Amino acid sequence: MLRNYPNKMFFDFLTKNQKICSIYRTNFIGSYFSELALLVKKNMKVKMYSTPSCGYCNLAKDFFDEKGIEVEVFDVSVDEKKRQELVDKSGQMGVPVIEIGDEIVVGFDQAKISNLLSL
Repeated sequence: MLRNYPNKMFFDFLTKNQKICSIYRTNFIGSYFSELALLVKKNMKVKMYSTPSCGYCNLAKDFFDEKGIEVEVFDVSVDEKKRQELVDKSGQMGVPVIEIGDEIVVGFDQAKISNLLSL
């Protein structure tokens, strides 16, 4: 929907003409922000530092797959550079460490991850 409207101009028109457009504006604004949230979620970079034998890493991968979130996964058991990056970012060696935008989540904290991704 968002891409079908000249965003700012149309939004301003609806905002200024509240009485005329009250029903349509309500529907539009709800759709506008819903689609905007989807765009943010889809464009947010998610990285995960993990190991193949980590059960919580596998749970996190399944969660991201289920939600349709694309994740860049780094196997720190074989990649020394990414292992050092993990330590630099989180201050520890445990996995999973999930980076969402500028936020670091240590462990598979589903509530925090959902909140950061607005799920």
